[in-house]
Amino acid sequence: MTSAGLSRRRFLRNASLAGLGAVGSGSFLAACATSASSGPVKQAAGAVTVQSNLSSPEAKKAIEALAKAFGDKGGATATVNTVASETFRTQLPSYLTAATPPDTFTWYPGSLR
Repeated sequence: MTSAGLSRRRFLRNASLAGLGAVGSGSFLAACATSASSGPVKQAAGAVTVQSNLSSPEAKKAIEALAKAFGDKGGATATVNTVASETFRTQLPSYLTAATPPDTFTWYPGSLR
């Protein structure tokens, strides 16, 4: 795949198919809100949406802490949208093909059919 054919949506779809959606969420958040210039990387202002199926109290607390830490860096904020696991799984294809998809999402390996 060439870099010209790699869109955010295609990257997220391929990452989810490979089971990498939840791996390195902090890196994904940072990549969604940074400049693409060849100079120093600067965090852009705005909001990043994290679509999450992490609804157990411990997991939800962890992803929300990650989003808060991202926002504390300044410039951009992260909003976590937690969805029930089964609903998340069945709606994943629509998240990836939506006109305005989430910027990043959680997923776990070995669960796609």
